[in-house]
Amino acid sequence: MKFNRIIFFFTMLVFSISIPSIAKDIKNTGETNKAKIRQAYDAINAGDWDKFATLLSDDFVDHNPNHGQKPGAKGEIESLSQFRAAFPDLKFNIQHIVAEGDMAAVHFKLTGTNKGEFMGKPATGKAFSIEGYDLLRIVRGKAVERWGLSDDAAMMMQLGPDAGK
Repeated sequence: MKFNRIIFFFTMLVFSISIPSIAKDIKNTGETNKAKIRQAYDAINAGDWDKFATLLSDDFVDHNPNHGQKPGAKGEIESLSQFRAAFPDLKFNIQHIVAEGDMAAVHFKLTGTNKGEFMGKPATGKAFSIEGYDLLRIVRGKAVERWGLSDDAAMMMQLGPDAGK
């Protein structure tokens, strides 16, 4: 009986020490991932593809790629750099980030002015402003997966009837 009490008290001691530690680790992972996400969007906004590349896993998977986008980190960077070439003032404004464990959700406002060729069409000179969402899985400080959704139809309407046709 005495042995069972000792085991019980030891178990309770271990749980009382480890649960706050686990909760702290989860919180720290979420906060660390939020910081990495901010760095990634800042790099995109600046067109700093070298910095952006350090935040993507080599085997990065975009589950909602742009039409014709190549796979992996290189495909993601190429796609975003082409988009930025068409919209040199492209800006992701983060509205919200929620992160827990290795997953993070980002709500953003995306703006830009079409000053370069876009989808084979000349620049319209028109600006757009839309909202979008990304869900990212981050492992060891690098994005390994992305699921995204943005209001592309609203963007095309704002750019005009000849944009991207």
